[in-house]
Amino acid sequence: MVSFLLFAISSQKAGIAITAVASKMSVVIPVLVGAYLYKYEHLTSIKIIGLILALLSFYLIFKKEKKEKIALNLIILPLLIFIFSGINDSLMKYIRETYFRGTAITLNSEILFVGTLFAFSFVTGILLFAPVTLIKKEKIEWKSLWAGIILGIVNFFSALTMFKAMGYFESSVYFPIFNVGIVSLSALIGITFFKEKLSRTNLIGLGLAMTTILILALS
Repeated sequence: MVSFLLFAISSQKAGIAITAVASKMSVVIPVLVGAYLYKYEHLTSIKIIGLILALLSFYLIFKKEKKEKIALNLIILPLLIFIFSGINDSLMKYIRETYFRGTAITLNSEILFVGTLFAFSFVTGILLFAPVTLIKKEKIEWKSLWAGIILGIVNFFSALTMFKAMGYFESSVYFPIFNVGIVSLSALIGITFFKEKLSRTNLIGLGLAMTTILILALS
């Protein structure tokens, strides 16, 4: 929940591009944690190349033609996004490896775990923001409520699928492909449905992202 809140604040204060890059570059944290904690995970030269290409593709896809000036005191926001996102992914993988590997895993147990995460975030969010809303006498907009419900449902099934997939892939393969896939698909949707124009640099980054997915998948 804190990561989502930080993402929103950082997007407003530091800019969407640098926030998105910081979020996706956090992929290095679970990859390094996985290589350190799990004996069966090995960082081969191909995987390292794939990881470097993934980081480069993130930068190129989000790079703007106009340089954005960011106040130094706001750099802390993308940095926190980087740390929190990396910790979240690492913890999800650790829980998967520690409590779900080698046991009779059922869909119900996975749903229960992910559901617990969302329920805890829901309760924590109410406890933190309800007093502020009441004190400031802010009106709750129905469109925000419905949008949150829709996004929450999508995120729930995304998190459930993500958690399930972690049991089949090494961190050095799964997390780069997962993040590169999200960025690439988002860029393609932006071009197709929202008529967004990408610069030559962005297109090079998109092509590099596709190449990265192939390299890591074949590794």
